[in-house]
Amino acid sequence: MKRILPYFLSGKTSALIALPAFFCSLWLMGCETLVDDLDRSRLPTSTSKLVVECLLSPQSDVIRVVVTESQPLFGPASYSPTFIARASVVLSDGEKEIAIPYVDSTFTYTVDSGRFPIEAGKKYRLSVSDGVRSVTASCVVPREVIAPRDYELDSLPVSDNPGARRFRLQFRWDDPPGIKNYYSVFGYATIREAVYNPDPPAGEPDTNYHYRQHILQHDVRGILVSDRNLDGTTFRSPRYELSLYGYHVNPSGPGEPAFFSHPTIARIHYEVRNLDENYYRFYYAYNNADNDNPFVEPTLIPSNIEGGLGCFGAYTTGVLDVEL
Repeated sequence: MKRILPYFLSGKTSALIALPAFFCSLWLMGCETLVDDLDRSRLPTSTSKLVVECLLSPQSDVIRVVVTESQPLFGPASYSPTFIARASVVLSDGEKEIAIPYVDSTFTYTVDSGRFPIEAGKKYRLSVSDGVRSVTASCVVPREVIAPRDYELDSLPVSDNPGARRFRLQFRWDDPPGIKNYYSVFGYATIREAVYNPDPPAGEPDTNYHYRQHILQHDVRGILVSDRNLDGTTFRSPRYELSLYGYHVNPSGPGEPAFFSHPTIARIHYEVRNLDENYYRFYYAYNNADNDNPFVEPTLIPSNIEGGLGCFGAYTTGVLDVEL
């Protein structure tokens, strides 16, 4: 039986294959020449700008402002931020103002919120200047504090480890009708686990415990949602799953009982952040930017910093704390 090759694999098409390859090589050489011959003086000039990030909240213990500078479009690039340490940073509410000092250990301008309390529903203005460049921004703190109203905690079966325990956790909160709202959520579970003591005090039970936090959502900006088309409805958080694996200690001598750490959930902490539009738009675009894919169009990051870049936003925090 003859083997019949497709036409494009037969020897008769060698010239057809060679011609496209030849023209492609000419095109690539032309591109390379274009890049080499481009006069850099014809490129648009650009200078660095101040980049400001500040998020206000009445429930926060501190007011923190991060000031860096952008990198010029054409020039050496670095992934390390350049912090501006000698800037004038002033926050005002229209009646009073405060100059926020720089803290070397955190590379931020930080002040205790007790010195300048942030109030829900109030408008604030931020001014930053490094002596050469000056920027301003304003935002309004949301009025509503929206807390989770309840939660569901379910136990799931575990087949591979008799001592393990699995849980599924979900929270719900009510969206106020007639108001445009944006949300971010964050939470953690406090895990309690018994600690083995090989030599407990005579006649006294060993009651030492170790506590650790299990983060439900690693990035507070990772989940951002809007009530668009969902106004006045009940929102549900993602379903979080927790797997608790304890450890065994076999008896070392006759009459000594075996030990198991018995991990369990001791406390649940969950936050619903009610964001202003500046906060939501900036971080929504930031989270959805795909900087590593060369075939995706660049994402334009919105900014409300006049004369610079960044975000000056605000939020309120509603908290649900449950002791189990």
